[in-house]
Amino acid sequence: MPSEPQFKTFHDAKMTDEIAYYEEELSELIGEVQKGLDGLRKLQGAARAERISELGNRLQRAKQVLHSFKVEMRDLPRERSAAYDAKAREFHGQLQMMHSELNLAKQEAE
Repeated sequence: MPSEPQFKTFHDAKMTDEIAYYEEELSELIGEVQKGLDGLRKLQGAARAERISELGNRLQRAKQVLHSFKVEMRDLPRERSAAYDAKAREFHGQLQMMHSELNLAKQEAE
């Protein structure tokens, strides 16, 4: 059985890997949604409505990933979680801005 310090180091490394995975997925989703929002201006009618729906789904997925990111952060030591906490706040802000943009696009489409 591994000694406590070795297990803790392994556990922290595993946690950091999972957080890094969620961070990468969030970055990709945010980029994808932003690109889609930028492209909405070129669409009209049903194509625009369909794209708004797709972007809403991607945004919802990003919110789920952010939640998972935050859950994984809870298990990190306080001194290591500060940088991830700042990143989580940044992601949250970006998602809120995109949500507002998407709602505005929905209202304009209606």
